[in-house]
Amino acid sequence: MPYEDMDERALLAEILKWTKIQAIPHVKEVLRAVLDDEKKLLAYHMTDGKNGVKEIAEATGVSIATISGWWKAWEQQGLIEELKGRKKRKVFSLEEMGIEVPEIPSSKGEVKAEE
Repeated sequence: MPYEDMDERALLAEILKWTKIQAIPHVKEVLRAVLDDEKKLLAYHMTDGKNGVKEIAEATGVSIATISGWWKAWEQQGLIEELKGRKKRKVFSLEEMGIEVPEIPSSKGEVKAEE
């Protein structure tokens, strides 16, 4: 379909699709550089707008202060966004970027299967 015949929504969706395709290699590179260990990968993955800093700190075995510091840096880099109630949410899915997601340990030391 020629672009002249598209409505604004369809045209914006088309632009978004091609922008994402073009950005994926750079986003992967940034994520791999910033999330350079298993704890950061897990913390980023769990930053889903539902988990708070306490839950993520417990799952990763790092301090709340460390998670808060990571969040501040990731927000400045455009990798997460703040939601209402001071919760944070990742902007990019590790799975969609082809980055392996570490398993989330259960509270009893067992490994919880991904849903």
